Amino acid sequence: MGYNLIIGNAVLKYDADDPRVWIEAERAEHPEAPDHDDFVRKTNSRSPSYTAWHGFCREAGIYELFYGQGWDRDSRSYRQCSEEFHRETPLLKEHPGAQPILPQDLEYVRAARIKRERTNGGKGPGFWADDGVDNGTDPTLARLLWLEFWMGWALTNCPMPIIENS
Repeated sequence: MGYNLIIGNAVLKYDADDPRVWIEAERAEHPEAPDHDDFVRKTNSRSPSYTAWHGFCREAGIYELFYGQGWDRDSRSYRQCSEEFHRETPLLKEHPGAQPILPQDLEYVRAARIKRERTNGGKGPGFWADDGVDNGTDPTLARLLWLEFWMGWALTNCPMPIIENS
């Protein structure tokens, strides 16, 4: 089990057979997008496991952006972000759901990517083989580059930039 994360323009969806309305992000592909793994290629969607994305956010120092102040068992959702954080609602507050992307989100991810490049021992972006053996690449940097690119693209090109998770 895991997330299907898509960063793009918000579109309203409606199903007449099951009368409900929901928001999705339009799928996109871009020739200049990061291409560090065979699953994502140059697209605006990725499907990490819950555990992998949670670990990535902790490792990259962007946990609060996605998970706020952590899980609340009573409400069965993630708590709001701290008062001093740049946004109130974390990106994964609702699952499934969608949240707007803010310019401050991009700045936050960019700062995390820059810090990672300074502190990862010079490793380039990439993913390890299924055996989990370190091949000299940095999966956290690869995910940060993907996130930074698509957030920047959405803020520049989309009237309603969002991140959808399903």
